[in-house]
Amino acid sequence: WAIDQGVRNMKDIQQYAKTIAGDGMPTSVYADYPDVKNAKLWAEYSTRIIIGEYPISKFDEFVQNWNSAGGEEVTMKAREWYAKVKK
Repeated sequence: WAIDQGVRNMKDIQQYAKTIAGDGMPTSVYADYPDVKNAKLWAEYSTRIIIGEYPISKFDEFVQNWNSAGGEEVTMKAREWYAKVKK
């Protein structure tokens, strides 16, 4: 009975689940861009901005570094993928 109840519960809560646009995005989008995939740059800048070690103006520097690490290419590939699956 416990398993059946668990299955019923999972089915019932599906209506409250939120789909994230990037769910199912292939990892090939990040091919050749390990610094973007591992989010190390994002983690460093966001953490330091939040704790006050960096001023918010450092976000512009993050964007430049992220783009030079392949962020623009990854964004383009992700948008292409999303356009295909959104149909």
